[in-house]
Amino acid sequence: MSAVVIYGNAVQEARNRLRSAHASTMFEALSAALSGSGHDAQASEFNRVVLETIKNLPEPVGNAVAKERLDKAKTRFAQAVQGDTLHDLFAIGDALRELGDYLAEGGGGADWKAFVRSVRDAYAFNQSANRARQPIPDFDMSQWPQLGVFKFKLLDRSVVKYMERFYGPYLGADISATTTDSLVALAYLLSQMVPSPASTRQVDAQIAIEEGLALIPVASMVLQYHHTLIECELALSLTVPALYTDPRHDGTRLAEADFYDFTVLTNGGDALRDVLEAGNQTLAGELKGHRLVVLRDLIDIRDNPYADCEIGLLLPPSARSLFQLGTHYRAFAQARKKQIMSRDGVFQKADPSLYGIAEEFEADLDLPTTGSGGDIDLSDLVRMNSIDLKALGAAAFDDLDKALATVAQPQPHVDVTGTATPARQNVANAVARMSPEQLAALVQLLNKQ
Repeated sequence: MSAVVIYGNAVQEARNRLRSAHASTMFEALSAALSGSGHDAQASEFNRVVLETIKNLPEPVGNAVAKERLDKAKTRFAQAVQGDTLHDLFAIGDALRELGDYLAEGGGGADWKAFVRSVRDAYAFNQSANRARQPIPDFDMSQWPQLGVFKFKLLDRSVVKYMERFYGPYLGADISATTTDSLVALAYLLSQMVPSPASTRQVDAQIAIEEGLALIPVASMVLQYHHTLIECELALSLTVPALYTDPRHDGTRLAEADFYDFTVLTNGGDALRDVLEAGNQTLAGELKGHRLVVLRDLIDIRDNPYADCEIGLLLPPSARSLFQLGTHYRAFAQARKKQIMSRDGVFQKADPSLYGIAEEFEADLDLPTTGSGGDIDLSDLVRMNSIDLKALGAAAFDDLDKALATVAQPQPHVDVTGTATPARQNVANAVARMSPEQLAALVQLLNKQ
């Protein structure tokens, strides 16, 4: 199955549908991670224990900044959970961000401050080169929300900006240090809640990911427009070497995370996995199981006298490996590096071209043929304007629904026994999490059938 070329309005509509699927799934995931339902739901035991743990954290001595962060964390946790009722889904995410800042400022001691740094990929978080943003000039703080995607502008040299342009949904505030800081905050809370000589910071952080707790700050930030889902997921994907130090855990899972598979964000309970699998179905339904890449965007063609529209591709699910964010971060960095200078020796002073990274992935793009049967050439395609694209006939579409009408909805893989693979995997995951006593009880129950 080859890719489908889309251009103009169809590219923007595909972005809109991706954002919609991300927002709806993150809200459902946040509800499930915190309570199993939603607003005014009964607060989970975890929330109550966390609240008590936060209340009892000692205030740092001689560190006014860390004390201020801790006070804000306590306030937001208290506003989130009152008695047995969960009032504000987003407040816990806010509190975790404040607690992460508390640890980054040394409030939990030197070891936790160092751990905050260790889970940030040094290459991706390098602010002198790869992580590049600045406050938007003349941003009126009195009238606009102080949220990352509104108040920050990504600079030309930002690798994450390059990735977000290619994968499509929207530009944000660069790779999310707040995600990794919140992950450390969760590990810190777990270490205070269930202290164990065998526990380590790395293992506690891993538990936070495996059980879906990391979804709380991730979903909150996506829904509050602090960061995009790409930025949050990438931050977790690139921290894998620092986190997976326990041989019981598989370190490849997040590193190979598929941007179109929400379930990579947890191995947690059935309720949360059900929500994330439903999110996968929502995402698949938006684009008939296909995936968006943008070959030419408005940044590429601004002030160009010929090119007048964006160009994208809808790729089939078989292109899954192209959407492993952590795997491809370096490829984007290298593609940007190749464009530092023109062939005439002139330094480039603008964003890198999307054609530069598309060329690197050309073998995975599987461009369609024209009506006359000839293959569409990538370098020719990115040079076309809307008249040229329209002349391709049924090989290119400026209407997303018409483009999707030409492709079939992929069916879930079914194994030889007729059982859908995801359902069987859920059972396997549940069994793997059972204690020996639970497993014995299950065997006894099955023997009675």
